[in-house]
Amino acid sequence: MIINYLVLVFAEQFERRLKQWKEDDKIFVSTEAEKQVMRHILTESCVTLIGNSGTGKSFLSRHVALKMMEQGYFIIPCDNPGDIRQWFKPGRKTLFVFDDVCGRYTLNQQIVVDWKQRLDHITSLLDDKSCKIMTTCRLDVSKDEQFSSLSIFKTCVLDLSSEEFGLTAAEKFAFAEVYLKENRDVVTKLSEKYDCFPLLCSLYHKQKLKERVNISDFFRYPFDVFEKELMNLYRDGDVGKMKYCSLVLCAMFNNALLEDDFSTNNKKILATLDNCELNKGTSFERLKKSLETLEGTYVVKEDNTYKIIHDKLFDFLAKYFGEKMLQLFFDHAHIDFIKERFLWKNTNNFGTDIEFTIKIPDNKIKRYIDRLLIDWGNGFVLNVFANRNMSSCEFTKMLIKCLNKCDQTKQEKLACTQDKKSKDIALAASCYNGSVDMVKWLISKKSNINFCTITGKSPLFWASQNGHVNIVKELLKHSAEVNPRYKNCASPLCIASQKGHVGIVKELLLHSADVNICGKNGFSPLSRASYFNKTEVVKVLLQSDDVDINLCDNDGCSSLYWASQNGYIDVVKELLQHSAEVNQRDNNDVSPLFIASQKGHVDVVKVLLQHTQDVNKCSYDGVSPLSRASHFNQMEVVKVLLQCDEIDINLTDNKGRSALYWASRKGHVDVVKKLLQHSADVNQYDYHGNSALYIASQMGHVDVVRELLQHSPDVNKYSIDGVSPLSRASYLNRTEVVEVLLQCDAVDINLCDNNACSSLYWASQGGHIDIVKELLQHAADVNQCDNNGVSPLYTASEEGHVGVVNELLQHSAKTNHCDNDGTSPLFIASQEGHVEVVTSLLQHSAEVNLSDNDGTSPLCIASQNGHVDVVKELLQYSPDVNKCSNDDVSPLSTASYFDKMENVKIPRQYNMVDINLCDDDGRSALYWASQKGYINVVKELLQHSANVHKCDKNGISPLNIAQKHGYKEVELLLLGKDANRH
Repeated sequence: MIINYLVLVFAEQFERRLKQWKEDDKIFVSTEAEKQVMRHILTESCVTLIGNSGTGKSFLSRHVALKMMEQGYFIIPCDNPGDIRQWFKPGRKTLFVFDDVCGRYTLNQQIVVDWKQRLDHITSLLDDKSCKIMTTCRLDVSKDEQFSSLSIFKTCVLDLSSEEFGLTAAEKFAFAEVYLKENRDVVTKLSEKYDCFPLLCSLYHKQKLKERVNISDFFRYPFDVFEKELMNLYRDGDVGKMKYCSLVLCAMFNNALLEDDFSTNNKKILATLDNCELNKGTSFERLKKSLETLEGTYVVKEDNTYKIIHDKLFDFLAKYFGEKMLQLFFDHAHIDFIKERFLWKNTNNFGTDIEFTIKIPDNKIKRYIDRLLIDWGNGFVLNVFANRNMSSCEFTKMLIKCLNKCDQTKQEKLACTQDKKSKDIALAASCYNGSVDMVKWLISKKSNINFCTITGKSPLFWASQNGHVNIVKELLKHSAEVNPRYKNCASPLCIASQKGHVGIVKELLLHSADVNICGKNGFSPLSRASYFNKTEVVKVLLQSDDVDINLCDNDGCSSLYWASQNGYIDVVKELLQHSAEVNQRDNNDVSPLFIASQKGHVDVVKVLLQHTQDVNKCSYDGVSPLSRASHFNQMEVVKVLLQCDEIDINLTDNKGRSALYWASRKGHVDVVKKLLQHSADVNQYDYHGNSALYIASQMGHVDVVRELLQHSPDVNKYSIDGVSPLSRASYLNRTEVVEVLLQCDAVDINLCDNNACSSLYWASQGGHIDIVKELLQHAADVNQCDNNGVSPLYTASEEGHVGVVNELLQHSAKTNHCDNDGTSPLFIASQEGHVEVVTSLLQHSAEVNLSDNDGTSPLCIASQNGHVDVVKELLQYSPDVNKCSNDDVSPLSTASYFDKMENVKIPRQYNMVDINLCDDDGRSALYWASQKGYINVVKELLQHSANVHKCDKNGISPLNIAQKHGYKEVELLLLGKDANRH
């Protein structure tokens, strides 16, 4: 019950957000970027929109989401990656939308960690093509190395700040037309200076500034204008101060001010009231109402959260209020605000590229650090050590200086405090960041040097991963465990090898690191280094006496396999020089030579061939390296392999498919030529009887077909179901292939498959008129029938291909030839309702009364199926309107039985129709209509003197049968007719 309630709550929140999106979307301006994003989201699993703040990323993503909703997608506005797992439903068209996916202002490391932990699962969900993700990210955040490590966001990236996707002059004019119609010309001239032009237009419009602010001034100095607006607001008595105060709260709560935050005795709000020179007794409800008056101009409310209307405006307000009320924000601002927005000193260009930074004066730095120590003590460890200032050595030294002023007990407590969420400690974070001084201090305060989280990652692991060699030395000096104590835990040597940190690898090996230790996937340090092309690390590892060069991972892949797959020739050479097993295969029997051949790494193939004679060694499904290279069009590899004396060019896989087969199937004509030059068997076929010519014809690779035909293949070689290359090409509408095949003298144009279907039959059935013409020009038998007696004309008529029908009729197709059930082309066309085909057949002397084996005529079947136009056409050729089937059912009775009103009217218009004609059981058209309760049909028949008293063989009249089935309207109608007669 609780789960269902939560689902309902979230669904309502989604609905409210989408409602707001739709309202905002009313003034969306269409751009080329919109079209590109729409095109990509339809084809890609994940689309990421990046760009500077104010370029319209969020607005565009929401507009596209609404467009996707129109195409049947379920839209989920998301706050964290866990939402994907919660709301994913297999097969349901779902679009997950993330705004500022990895942090609004700077990269949020905790969010990145959350994504990394869920990445494999989310990636697997995206295998369901109905599931898609769309994200936005600030340009400077997207440049962070940690963001780049999230491969999912590299799938498709569109930069709205780039020249390719930025606004054109015409699009900027369109924005001005919508938002600033009276000033569009002035604004358009200013637009070139700002890539945040869409935001400026929107803010000027929403703030309703035109009455008091010159538009040129706003677009030149927008935040100067807002500063004046805030100053005026503060001077506007208590009402203005209340609004001012509410905006301060939005900033202090880091743009996520909850309704619940307006609870009684909230110390943060009380302190803010005091700083804004408002009475501490001011009603919180009144303060909230002041905030609500700013909705639409400064503030937007999403669910129960108040936010500044745009992140760039929030950035400005955060800086403005943060500098104005520095002490207030030090004491009460949200922990993320403290982490991201304050900067002490710019050193080594650190911090110079981030807009709206709040500078910390030297005389306030200790107070700022006091706040960090409070957060640290409260369990926000990673938040503190992810602080922007931690990248500055000078700041770290100041932090340590302040720490040393704390009593010893507090120092040791802080050193052992675990993060609330990750459960990690400060030592791990410092090792990650690379702060040697902080690491030394923490070790001196009895921090657990071998502390591991549930992921098994120790401080030594983080230092090894990020290449901090001095920290690694420091940790090892203090007896850090170099090998994980638990199975499948992360190994420092493995990660250092993967990252290519040679110095750290050497240091770890000097301290007895297990050179063969494997992670949870069975990857050894050597495998990782080989996989990631870390040649120098490979050399170092191979110098170890204990290294197992042929150690394989859980999939049976060796270091040589991975290096060969990825084409790392120097690593391959190094491994082979140290006697790596060249023929070692993975769990699928795939060798290094095989995978290198597939990937087209010709230099690797050459080196491997110098160390092996087993050039024909196949994978588990019998595929050889030559077949694999041919399959993937690796021409240079094919050439090299064919130079080997031992190569078996006609070796087939477990399904009988050779290298020539695969090259022909894939259309790789140059590979085909090369194989044929080396005497590949052109008539070899697979277990289904499919030859290279057959499969090339099927796939429509006309150049391959031409090449094969130059080597005298059996052009009539058919598959196990009797289908020839010509027949297959005709069936699949491969016109050019058909033309080429018909130029062969040996081709049997009338060769049939096991069901006696000819090439002409298949082309006719498919409606492939060009092929039909081509076959007929080469004297194909136009009347050749299959095992069921179905001719090309019949099947074309059945499918409604009137062009094909006309072509066949011009070549003397037998119009009245019936199949084994006595069904003629006219009958089947009438049954299916193909009126144009019916017309053509009748014009070529089709017998209008020719019935099938059940005695059913074309008119009868058309009447039964309600094909009015066909009935009309047939009646133009004087059919027997009373012609009955073998059980004496007439067309009129049939139409009446099936409630085909129009078909009741039409035959009735002809004088020769017998309205009272009965079947073998004495049942008339009126009887059947009465039995079924078809009131309109009954009326029509009665208007034309149908006999209301005519009974069937059992003496049951139309009235009796209507009464039996309870059709009151029909009963009354019949009774009325009967009364009139008397």
